[in-house]
Amino acid sequence: MAREREAAAPPPRPRRSLFDAYLMVDWSAASGPTGRVPRHDAVWVAEARWGGRALRFEAERYFPTRRACVEHLAARLEAHLSRGRTVLAGFDFPFGFPAGLARALGLRAPGWRAIWRLLRSPASHLPGAPENRYAAADNRNNRFAVAAAVNRAAQGGERGRAGPFFGCPRREETAWLGQARPTFPVAAARGARLSCWRSTDEALRRAGLSPLSPWWVLGGGAPTVGGQALVGIPAVAELAERLDGRARIWPLETGFAPPPSGAARAVLAEIWPGLVNDRLEQGLVRDAAQVRAMARWAAGADADGTLRRLLAAPPGLGGADLAACLSEEGWTLGAGPGPRPGTGRGGSATRGRRGSGRAASRPRRRRPARPPPPPARPRPPARSRGG
Repeated sequence: MAREREAAAPPPRPRRSLFDAYLMVDWSAASGPTGRVPRHDAVWVAEARWGGRALRFEAERYFPTRRACVEHLAARLEAHLSRGRTVLAGFDFPFGFPAGLARALGLRAPGWRAIWRLLRSPASHLPGAPENRYAAADNRNNRFAVAAAVNRAAQGGERGRAGPFFGCPRREETAWLGQARPTFPVAAARGARLSCWRSTDEALRRAGLSPLSPWWVLGGGAPTVGGQALVGIPAVAELAERLDGRARIWPLETGFAPPPSGAARAVLAEIWPGLVNDRLEQGLVRDAAQVRAMARWAAGADADGTLRRLLAAPPGLGGADLAACLSEEGWTLGAGPGPRPGTGRGGSATRGRRGSGRAASRPRRRRPARPPPPPARPRPPARSRGG
């Protein structure tokens, strides 16, 4: 591993953190290796852990392929867990889609788990669907074919009814996947009506930010968040499987709750580095600066007790909206509270960009309030922190 860098000495704090280490991942839906030279709009990982009273960072890691990143994450998570540490791993893509997709596909509850299984192996669940090349050695993927297969199944196989996934090159257009955004809510099979946004996306929008619709696969020639989810969710599912019960998906498996104390466990969560865009260090590739800032933000929120509140159910989220978040949609760590306004959730699917795209053409989200720097961690009980 790269030589660790110690953060500036923060003031002491009175309480113990929930996590010992933090791994933050900036994902990419690029089809093909992104090259040996580190660049933006690619896969990056930041890692930080508490060492005594200081937060220590590993040098940010760049990966030209998703497969290389998955193998690195599996090794690092295993290393931390084998040393009795609790780890928070954040991934920059949605862990779910607006409620109703499981119903449209005829999947049993819990809907999120059935959808994850389907996305990891579409050919095993949908007639005529391809296998998902989410983390192939050559980094090529077939996210448009996967999106089209899901759309076809969600529409009951009715030709000419595209959606809910949208956005693709002209050569990838089919009767079920088009370049244009469909009209939301999309009427789907089995009486399902699929909104443009999840509750967590609406919370970000009410905070003045501009998340993309999880259905948007490609826009303006650049991969977007829907494509990242199609090749990202199966990767997280693979990692959880390889950790053999020592990883939990927040909040879909854990509920809106912090990890139990005393257990060496990985918590895998959806993040959005746009929340810390005003904390980026100069001189780094933007993606590297984002994951580093996200790791520092998570550690700081953990140190001052804020993270415990952020892992709990957001105030004002209840009833059917809360149930949908836990059964299908998921939640973005750090997103603001509040129930979904109204029922249409149509809106514009083209504001901002969450995912890969050319830096020169990437619209910037409105900046949230500046998070505080992380305070120091108190001296923990003696135990091994080697490696």
